[in-house]
Formats: sequence, C-alpha cells, structure tokens
Amino acid sequence: EDEEAARSKKRPFGPSRHYDPVILKEKDSLVAGTNENASKYREKTIYFVSPENRDTFLDNPTLYIPSDKGLQIPAPRILLIGPRGSGKTTQGRRLATKLGIFHISFRDRLQEIIIAKTKKKVGPEYEEDGPEEDDEDKEEKIEDLEVDAEKVEDAIDELTEEEESIKMYLIEGEPLAQETMESIISPWWNQEPFKSKGFI
Repeated sequence: EDEEAARSKKRPFGPSRHYDPVILKEKDSLVAGTNENASKYREKTIYFVSPENRDTFLDNPTLYIPSDKGLQIPAPRILLIGPRGSGKTTQGRRLATKLGIFHISFRDRLQEIIIAKTKKKVGPEYEEDGPEEDDEDKEEKIEDLEVDAEKVEDAIDELTEEEESIKMYLIEGEPLAQETMESIISPWWNQEPFKSKGFI
C-alpha cells in the first residue's frame, strides 16, 4: 500500500486533479476517482469513479477538460443537521451572509409546497394550545366535524402522495422518500441562481 501511495504521488494530475471530470461536468460535483479507473490523457493522469465514466471521457476528452481552464470548483452546498432548537437557522443565516451564498430553510420550503392545499402551516410548532375541554364539549365538536366532513373534503384539494408524505414529515417527523428529496433539492443543485452562487 505504501508503494502504491508513493507511486500515486508521482503521477502528474490532470486539470481536474484527482476528481472525476465527468461527474464534475455533468453534476457539478467534486467526487474523487480511484487508481483502478485512472487513465492517461496528454501525459497526465485522470481519475474516474467507474470504467463507464472513463470511457465517456475518452470518447470526447475536450468536452470534460477545456484546454484554457483548470479545475473549476463548484459553488458550496452546505447542509446543517441538528435537533429542533439547536440554532441551525441562526448559524445558517450567519454563514450564508459571510460566504455570500443563499440561505434556505428546508422546512419552510416544504410548507410552501403544500400550503396551497392545507390552507395553513402544519406541524407541532403551529398547533394552537387552547383551554381544556370537558367530554361533553368534545363530543359536540366531533359531531360537528362529522356533519361538515363532506364540505371540508370538497373545500380542500386532495394531497398527492408526495404532498401527503411532506405533511407527515412536518407533523410526525416521518422520513421523506429519496425521490421526494431529490425533487425538492435538485432545482437548488442544478438551476440558477443557486447553482453558481451556492446555498446552505
């Protein structure tokens, strides 16, 4: 292993350094390639994450490594993770201001997606705490709800499967499906102005 590491250090990097130029071009992401999938181009070593990416590159190298540019670092995409109330929003806004990038509140974006149908923001933080009710009052309210159920269903548009999963995430904390996550995050990752400026 030490011999292989020493040999790797002596290899002259290509313009994309040790990152896969195909992923950098197509997904605007820095992903390190491997020695097993390395290839020579103009006496430089180019690294790839897979044989497929290597073949794609060799079919048209100039598409992935412009001759007049070196490594183009993508804009930063930063994810802050922490429990509710840990200061993610506060710190995220500070970092966004300092780095000159966009600040995005994930939960706020989820609320925006479904609020046209829910008519209000949902989640424990938006529940109204009222005075305690006795059993008789509760029964009367239940009867009223049952009587008006059909009217309510007509007034509120039915949520799609994705919107329903978003609602349950906001209310119960149920995980979002990967497809739902990708549909929400992809525009920030791939579209302007977020793509070129970056976000947190």
